[in-house]
Amino acid sequence: MSESIKVFKTESDMSRERLADLLHNIADRIDEGRVTLSQGESRAVIELPSELRVSIEVSDEISLESTKRELEIEVEWHLDANGQPIDEAASGTLTIS
Repeated sequence: MSESIKVFKTESDMSRERLADLLHNIADRIDEGRVTLSQGESRAVIELPSELRVSIEVSDEISLESTKRELEIEVEWHLDANGQPIDEAASGTLTIS
């Protein structure tokens, strides 16, 4: 049986420019293999393997008044019994333009 534990969660409104800066910063940290997330007293240090599973989803929630569009980028990997990231074989190619 598996259990899900929320390690860190945040939600903010921001400009497109601020979001781009945030994503560039996250990309730089991913490239280094370590991401530190912090807000107020909450903090999570994440060690990343060299191979990751990435899911990207765009969905629309349609109501009578408007349509809410959501872009979700999810990155997953496994940890060993000591909490260290496990490298897994990469597959597939995604192009963003």
